[in-house]
Amino acid sequence: MTGGTASPRREAWELLGGEYDVRVLEPSPPAVTEPPWYADDPLAGPYGVRLVTPVAGLGRSWDDLVGERPDLAAFCADRWLGARRRLAPLPRAFVPTRRSLHTLAEHVVAPARHAANGQIGLRFTRGGFGTPYFGDGHQVRVESGRLVVDGVVHTPATLGEAASLAGIPLGMPPEVYLPATPAAPDTHLPVNPAAAEALGDWFGFAWSVLEQLRFDARALHSRAPLVTPSEAGSSLTGHSARSSARPYDPRAPLVTPSEAGSSLTGHSARSSARPCGPRSPSAAPGRVQLWPEHFDAAVELGDEPAGRRAGFGASPGDDAHPEPYLYVAPWHRRAGGFWNDKAFGGASLTYGALLSADDQRETALAFFRQGLAELNS
Repeated sequence: MTGGTASPRREAWELLGGEYDVRVLEPSPPAVTEPPWYADDPLAGPYGVRLVTPVAGLGRSWDDLVGERPDLAAFCADRWLGARRRLAPLPRAFVPTRRSLHTLAEHVVAPARHAANGQIGLRFTRGGFGTPYFGDGHQVRVESGRLVVDGVVHTPATLGEAASLAGIPLGMPPEVYLPATPAAPDTHLPVNPAAAEALGDWFGFAWSVLEQLRFDARALHSRAPLVTPSEAGSSLTGHSARSSARPYDPRAPLVTPSEAGSSLTGHSARSSARPCGPRSPSAAPGRVQLWPEHFDAAVELGDEPAGRRAGFGASPGDDAHPEPYLYVAPWHRRAGGFWNDKAFGGASLTYGALLSADDQRETALAFFRQGLAELNS
């Protein structure tokens, strides 16, 4: 358990001696105060000539660096940047721990963000999940099953105590979403450490896969590499001189300019409305976010006017699915053998299927890519 005020991007930049412009999966300060997302984008430019990212096809990958510097493997594995661990069989206490942390997400973590900027989307953070930075550099997150408020680690026994530690009233305003978990102040929060670690690994795995899928979809949507004009002709293979690295600037949050002005309505991966989530242009990929009421990570992809848009996501399990699963949830019902999940009318891939796969990440990507192909067929 690390605690402390986290700046994951700065930490990675310093680890590499300032030789690379770096991208990581976790949110980093400073807080973004502009709509529509009010959050940094893990893949946004502008890019330095020497660039390292968690996705293949944009600069060098962290896996490339691990191949040259094995000492980076543990750092990358803990953050799901590269040298990724295999998902393992779930501890017996996974379901009750998942319910406790879902309760925290719905009634404490997301409300802390909503009170500052009206947004509810959460992100993967090391060992769990949390808010992007908001306000004057605040963040509320869960790491290894413990509540971390502005870098201070807490182990609240009840939901009311957790809200008090976060400095907010308990619960989300009722018009925002219908919670799936109870909001009583005396609700106890049993957490098994091994199960909390498994949940953090699931969200880290999900972010690694979904950001890769999102990058591939962005490149396809734009029909052009995701680099700034000043980089035309520059090598992104990482073999340029050290002086060509873009200096790290903690005052410059990573925001995709083309997202400005996007509609502030939203759409759920598996429900008809997402009242507090920004919505991307009708055919542009959205952002990967963790939705507190469903407690799933998801990104919207596909052409909405053509009826080919869907939520691509990773759930840690729910009443209809006792174990984690991946899903593709089309906004309009589809017919065919791929759409195998009657619980929500989409397609799902079970945790068991991932456990038995030789390459779990590629199996997940293949499932999602098949979903894109089915939408476009």
